[in-house]
Amino acid sequence: MNLNVKAAIELTLNLNERDLNQVGMKFYPNPVSTVLRVHIQDIAKYDYAVYTINGAGIFSGTSSNKQVDIDVSGLLKGVYILKIRSEDANFISKFIVK
Repeated sequence: MNLNVKAAIELTLNLNERDLNQVGMKFYPNPVSTVLRVHIQDIAKYDYAVYTINGAGIFSGTSSNKQVDIDVSGLLKGVYILKIRSEDANFISKFIVK
């Protein structure tokens, strides 16, 4: 992985943690073994995607629900990236599959 890309991802992750709380977003459990639950209070419609730590897309979807359950039971143990995108905001955070 390119060091510049890694540094940008880490910086984005640290900054967006604060932004997630401002829109009432949380995801849990972390680490997760079966289902990652995503709760979003203040966004009407959003896209979500899961990526490997190297940036390869695993799966994605669109939702207008306040809760999305993402089945991660088929993923190998490791660190993954959750990306949430709406018209107003983009959020990126790490989660761990155990």
